[in-house]
Amino acid sequence: MGDVPEIRIAFQQEVFVVPLDRLLPLRHLTAKIAASRKYDRIRSSVISIGLIEPLAVAPKDDQGRHMLLDGHLRFHAMVAHGVTEAKCIIADDDDSFTYNKRVNRLATVQEHYMISPFLGKGL
Repeated sequence: MGDVPEIRIAFQQEVFVVPLDRLLPLRHLTAKIAASRKYDRIRSSVISIGLIEPLAVAPKDDQGRHMLLDGHLRFHAMVAHGVTEAKCIIADDDDSFTYNKRVNRLATVQEHYMISPFLGKGL
């Protein structure tokens, strides 16, 4: 086999807690999205369990704010529930236009198996 290319990690290894008012969402919550079943499931999960997957954000701008790259529904659900801060992972470069192509989407049954252990513990 030839040389294996080095795999570059796209995010800093540390998880940071960031105030939600310091995040700049790229998409706003529309009435159609707020009425969707997907948003309702995410909102219920955030209320019942809290944030499971950190939000993905860009590095701070010159005003100390982070652009939200992924997790808009989680972000809006937390804001609506009165949460003031969230765990975030910070991108090492500007992936704002390509981030979603690197996201591994889970099937509903996979989400079920991932979340089920937490539901029985009363968290």
